Amino acid sequence: MKAEKWAALKEKLDKKYQYINSLRRDGLYPGRFRLPLYIEFDLTAGCNMRCLHCYNKSGDADQKTALKAAHWLGLCRELVDSGGVFLCNLSGGEPLLLGDDLIKIMDVLHQDGTIFILNTNGYLVDEGWVKKLSKFNYSYVQVSIDGIGEVHDRLRQKKGSFQRAVRAAELFAEAGMTLSITSMVTPENLDSMEQMVDLAGRVGAVAIGFSPVMYSGRSINHQELFLNNEQLNRLQVEACRLNAQNTIGVSYMTGQSFIYGYIPSSSGRFIIIRPSGDIRINCAAPFVLGNILEEPFTAIWQKKSLLLDNNPRILEYFSQFDEDICKSSGIINFVDSDIRL
Repeated sequence: MKAEKWAALKEKLDKKYQYINSLRRDGLYPGRFRLPLYIEFDLTAGCNMRCLHCYNKSGDADQKTALKAAHWLGLCRELVDSGGVFLCNLSGGEPLLLGDDLIKIMDVLHQDGTIFILNTNGYLVDEGWVKKLSKFNYSYVQVSIDGIGEVHDRLRQKKGSFQRAVRAAELFAEAGMTLSITSMVTPENLDSMEQMVDLAGRVGAVAIGFSPVMYSGRSINHQELFLNNEQLNRLQVEACRLNAQNTIGVSYMTGQSFIYGYIPSSSGRFIIIRPSGDIRINCAAPFVLGNILEEPFTAIWQKKSLLLDNNPRILEYFSQFDEDICKSSGIINFVDSDIRL
């Protein structure tokens, strides 16, 4: 990021912190959150696909799943006993690979009133899965569809995965579950954004989000997937045009979205727990607070959550983050290069 743009960002962030601190002084905002408002469970490093753009390298042999179902169940009970969480995002890898253990994990939080987001590639979804999943409360269920037909299949390295994803989306929508589509944009599928919006509308989605490929994990070996600056501008212009012309929501993300959206604005509104047990601050920055296999989550949270508030190391990391490409020049592959706070 250019120095003048970073200075402008820092000024905006400082104003945000000053406002939050003024609310704290008046007793209108907590000094710290007892637990995160929003927590993501990356339930497994395993996946039934080998997507070329996967920032987690899910399914690769070097990506280990240390947390078993018993660990997740224990964590859920710990969270409920400590006051519960408002929103839980279930991701992976592919979370449906957990089978009925996924339902057991969701049951514990559901009984405490937690709302869910479920992320899936859709390949395993059938009527039986939808029946099991439909009893829970969702912000939305998200199915990944990255282009039309064989374009999606090539990116996902799974023949027939496009048709399975489309059918999964239809099943979720038919069951009355709020459906969102997420779509990675590459030079190959950039010109099919309008077709993707039409598809999202046909399967019953309320929204579709377009994103460029993040420079991390498996994608760094596939430079052909990254948009250049002119193509990134086209993505943004086209997404805005399509949003104005359609009844479903059309959004997009860029590196700037990560800079403004993922720098913590307060102590612990969002956190990710990885399959290794590491507690990471989000998917875009490589900072780890601790590991739940070594210490209870609540103990780590109480000791470390305030480190997220205007942390100079986190700000330094984002000062090197490209506004367009989802990449930091400081650390390229944060899957392999986490920083412990």
